[in-house]
Amino acid sequence: MLDWTGERYLPFLGPEQIGAEIHYEHLHRYAFASQLVKGKKVLDLASGEGYGSYLLSKEARDVIGIDIDRGALKHSHETYDADNLQFVQGTILDAPLKEGFDIVICFEALEHIDDPEKLISEVKRLLRKDGLFIVSTPNKKTYSDEPGYKNPFHVKELYFEDLEELLRRYFSHIIFFGQKVYSGSTIWSLSSQQTAEYSEFLIDRDEETFAFKNNSAKIPLYYIAVASNSPMQGLKNESYLVDISNTLPLLLAKRIQRFEVESSRMGQEIASLNEQIQQLVELANGLRAKLNLTLIRAHEAENRARGAERRAYAAETEIEEMRKSIAWRAIMKYHEGFVERILPIGTGRRNYYHAAIDAARNVVGGETDYLQWKIKGRLKAVGKSSSEMQPVTIDKKISVVIPTKNAGRDFEFTLQRLKDQKGIRETEIIIADSGSSDSTIDIARGYSAKVLSISPGEFHHGMTRNLAAEKADGDYILFLVQDAIPIGDEIVKNMAKKLAEDPEIAAVTCRQIPRSDADLFACFSLWNHYRHMDFIEDRISVYPEKQGDIKPLQRRKLAGLEDVCCMVRRDVFQKYLFRKDFAEDLDLGLRLLEGKYKLAFLYSEGVVHSHNRSSDYFLKRYYVDSKALRDLLELDDVKGYDKDIRSLMKGAVSIYAALDVFCIMDRNMSFDCIGLVFTELKRMIKDAYLGTGEKPSMHYEGDSLGKMLEDLQELIEDGEVDPDPEFIDYYFALLDSFKGYANVYGSLEHKRDEFHSALYKLLAAAAGSELSRFVYFASSQSCGNAKLNSLDRILTEGI
Repeated sequence: MLDWTGERYLPFLGPEQIGAEIHYEHLHRYAFASQLVKGKKVLDLASGEGYGSYLLSKEARDVIGIDIDRGALKHSHETYDADNLQFVQGTILDAPLKEGFDIVICFEALEHIDDPEKLISEVKRLLRKDGLFIVSTPNKKTYSDEPGYKNPFHVKELYFEDLEELLRRYFSHIIFFGQKVYSGSTIWSLSSQQTAEYSEFLIDRDEETFAFKNNSAKIPLYYIAVASNSPMQGLKNESYLVDISNTLPLLLAKRIQRFEVESSRMGQEIASLNEQIQQLVELANGLRAKLNLTLIRAHEAENRARGAERRAYAAETEIEEMRKSIAWRAIMKYHEGFVERILPIGTGRRNYYHAAIDAARNVVGGETDYLQWKIKGRLKAVGKSSSEMQPVTIDKKISVVIPTKNAGRDFEFTLQRLKDQKGIRETEIIIADSGSSDSTIDIARGYSAKVLSISPGEFHHGMTRNLAAEKADGDYILFLVQDAIPIGDEIVKNMAKKLAEDPEIAAVTCRQIPRSDADLFACFSLWNHYRHMDFIEDRISVYPEKQGDIKPLQRRKLAGLEDVCCMVRRDVFQKYLFRKDFAEDLDLGLRLLEGKYKLAFLYSEGVVHSHNRSSDYFLKRYYVDSKALRDLLELDDVKGYDKDIRSLMKGAVSIYAALDVFCIMDRNMSFDCIGLVFTELKRMIKDAYLGTGEKPSMHYEGDSLGKMLEDLQELIEDGEVDPDPEFIDYYFALLDSFKGYANVYGSLEHKRDEFHSALYKLLAAAAGSELSRFVYFASSQSCGNAKLNSLDRILTEGI
């Protein structure tokens, strides 16, 4: 089916979607032309969807429709079938047809040509000498100039003078008509004996009343011209198209009714907001009283602090007097003259001395357990040479593999941090670049990196890394992404040290820390992810013996390697390799654990890495990730699942619409009280849009998610449904998690826009996850269809 672009007329679309006026205009033109084509050979230039050519074929002897668009022609062939009708592909400026047509019709195509004279010349070639040319085109004055409108599909619009001058260069006889949709009244004869004759009365309304006008007040929106080089007779001066269903005024009445309902709802909303404002004023007064009490207590605390400061000064004075005393000078003389000379730092004698001093202190304090531990520690250090106290170098070569594409100038900072790493014998860098058009490759070569180039179409998250790893000859391979910045100059050494200490550890990964410019959602995502993965300290994962008892989430916790920064033994990696395009790192971790290897997770080491992406990206990201997790973890969460995808999409669209309104109306709301903000948000989602049975409007311009949700809803919707209440609950659960993180800030007043953006991204995450769940359910029931396949293709594209 052809898509609506706003320009090509599609008669199968309802007036509710594209308006009644466009139906009236196009149908009237072809009805007007059909009066002139009886028994004629007709050519319809730029036939588009094909409906016009088909109408003409009912009267004409033969009709050929020509259009350059293959999709339109395919639709025409499949939709309209008549013995005297055919459709041909070609350009209207050089038609692949011979001359000899009685009539050539060109409706709403002239304005799409930058050289109209070339089109008229081609028409002249195709027409018989006494043939008829019927053309329509917008009146530039009323179509574009007066409303200040620019149609992006139009190349060159004409004023009446331009059109007349153009046609008169090729035709000696021309009759011009005007066309415009007007409202009015019709009186017609009910007697079949009466000949159809029309009288026309024009009226115009000023601020107070209607007044009759003459014919000159009637200004066309479109011009229609009938041109020939032979005299024309029998053409009627007037033509009327009457819609007996009264579609246009009925549509306007429905819109007015919706506006009235919306106005009433907004009135109720304003009343509710006024009530909330009063409550907030009362709350503010209470908080002001608490603030005064807090200030009083702060003053008292300040006085106590000053007292403590005075006592500290007195203690310092007393210590200074002690230092001046004879006893203190004697002790220091003993320390400098005996201890420093006889027991120098770094010797076993000095270690025994400190152990004895510590023992004496702890005996006095009664801490005998601590004493035993301390003495043992000191004794272990006794006898160590100064060389053993020097920084350790790991005698290993590290191969760093980084997939890149247009990494930007910041990439140099990542490479410099790798170059500055200490404690490693040797490091090499291997870049797998998939079509960078910036300076990425030059920067890499400036750091002596090996560069492997592949085409963008060949990129695969797993296989591309495998390809680069084939070029590695290090003991360990460090997989890194192009925008991950190592923290500190020993992170590579510390990761390698874990592998070197235990040959059973196959891989080690570290945590990600958000960039300084990370938005609220990016920070929350990492916080929430590590919270669910119990990744809050260094740990080693070992696969339990009883594998059948491990739940999917636990398997993910145990195996959740992240190749944002992940080091693997090269000999082990060569046996396992990456397999997947999505979640390739988790898949590797699962297989390594099943192979009886251990995995190390270093919370104490990290890379700076995060992304501020649009909400429509997260809709796709969470769809793809959920899909990959179900595959890898054998997650079956659709038992008893009976969701209607239309209801799910209605829930997502309803929440989006509520967020639109919230993000506009909360401008007067204080973000210092986070709890109240979330309470109001939930109330608006529940009360304003859910269960209304009416499709809400989406208009907030600060986010990119709305268009994608509406497109998906249009793809799958096949009837009116209510929003899925469980989806709303799921979104509220995500809001509660987000609220738990947001409370850390105390106030979000300085992050209001980021908060708005996060609300949409949370919705994208919820919708992506649930859509993945539904598609999995449909596939498991063997009830997939073309629409679901299209949905899956849309949501996986570009990730």
